[in-house]
Amino acid sequence: MSNRMPAVFIALVVALPMTAGPAMADQLSTRAAVGGGLGAALGAFIGGELGGRNAAIIGSGLAGAAGTAIATDGYDRPVYSDRRGASYPCPPGQWKKGRCRDQYAYDDD
Repeated sequence: MSNRMPAVFIALVVALPMTAGPAMADQLSTRAAVGGGLGAALGAFIGGELGGRNAAIIGSGLAGAAGTAIATDGYDRPVYSDRRGASYPCPPGQWKKGRCRDQYAYDDD
């Protein structure tokens, strides 16, 4: 491994978790693409260094899927804001109709 390879490896390892920070839901597809791309690059790099061509292909697929999952974690639980600035996991007025089971449901009077 040359001197440049450890620096590239460290840069990829540091960059992947940074893509998983909080963001708005409208950035979901961008975050999925970035997380998956960085994961795939890291997986291909590690697989190529450790095991050759086949390991690079398998590593890029697995790490790409893991990177996408990490980057998009938490977006399956939408949060709605009310006019007072509080956030709830249920759309306004829907809990009254029995569509949400939320102990923190609020009255939108």
